[in-house]
Amino acid sequence: MLASPNPESELTESQYRYVKPLAKGGMGEVWIVEHRELGELRVMKVLRSDVQFAADLVGRLRAEARLLTRLVHPNLVRVLDFGRLHSNRAYLVSELLEGEPLSALIKREAPLPLALAVRLTGDVLRGLTVVHKAGIVHRDIKPDNLFVTTDGTLKILDFGVAKVLTAEAKQAAGTFDPTATAMVVGTPSYISPEQIRAEEIDARADLYGLGCVLYAMLTGAPPFVRKTQMDLLKAHILDAPAPVPGSSAMQAVLTRALAKLPQDRFASAEVMLAAVDAIEAAPAGPAASSAPKRIDRTVRMDAPIVEAHDEATDIGTRWEHVPGRDLEIAPQPEPPTLLISPPRAGKSRAASSVTKPTTRATTWMWLLGLALLILGGLIAVLVGLHVGWLG
Repeated sequence: MLASPNPESELTESQYRYVKPLAKGGMGEVWIVEHRELGELRVMKVLRSDVQFAADLVGRLRAEARLLTRLVHPNLVRVLDFGRLHSNRAYLVSELLEGEPLSALIKREAPLPLALAVRLTGDVLRGLTVVHKAGIVHRDIKPDNLFVTTDGTLKILDFGVAKVLTAEAKQAAGTFDPTATAMVVGTPSYISPEQIRAEEIDARADLYGLGCVLYAMLTGAPPFVRKTQMDLLKAHILDAPAPVPGSSAMQAVLTRALAKLPQDRFASAEVMLAAVDAIEAAPAGPAASSAPKRIDRTVRMDAPIVEAHDEATDIGTRWEHVPGRDLEIAPQPEPPTLLISPPRAGKSRAASSVTKPTTRATTWMWLLGLALLILGGLIAVLVGLHVGWLG
């Protein structure tokens, strides 16, 4: 690996002043910088110059900058600048956010209260409405790419693998096509079935990903958790997720968002937003007034799963595959196998009600057999005595 140039010297001739490091990963670094003229603190994502496919990463970063500088919304991260440092390394500058990724909130506090999950989901849908109307599909909606600020607002991050669908969006992104045709892009736990099959996608792929995120907020884990990524991808295509305890209205939203076929999902982010906003207004069922319970999990791990998350750039956490080639899935940090199991404290009533009748029937069978055996013996003795008396 090449030695990283000194950040202060790299920024000497730029409009930014280096303040301090924020993160570092395999694809680059993230710094906090200050705009020399405005005195405003910002975040600068800087790519390494020696990474493989560096030209491709630069193209993605440039396309992300061109797209997001045109989209200004409270639920989208604000991208402010793109350029090259003195060392020719590409950089992207965005607003400095205070808070934490949704993934951290889920890990610490899930299952989240219903009202909080509804509000955060609504923020994502408001941001996606703007993105989709601009002819863009994010394609990687997941907790790591959703940021909860200190004031409670959620913002969508990282459009590095966005799909541009309209001519206007392609013009905005520039000449670089962020991803090749017929390439599978996404994160295994949150990827839609049509993305796995490398089919043509539209905005409804993002709604599926958001359905997976909502499921994780309510249970502590995404809808499908498997030992291998191949099994995980198959589950998205074939399996039905376990029901979420609590609100029947929320379950109806999840069922539709996680439909296997795009045409069975919500038609748009706006339609899904209306359904989500109506959840708290729906009549509460017996369990709807309390927070959903975390789904019980039994850990079953045959082989270790390697952590491959790049905290610095959010690049490298995705799975990509070109159909026709041997399937190679990069290691991903996935939760352990999810198994629905009964309460741990003793046997359930259902189990007892099955066991007792079975035991009682067996006992009666033994008693009946013993009685028949004794009766047969008595008859034999009487017959013998009777025959002897006649003789």
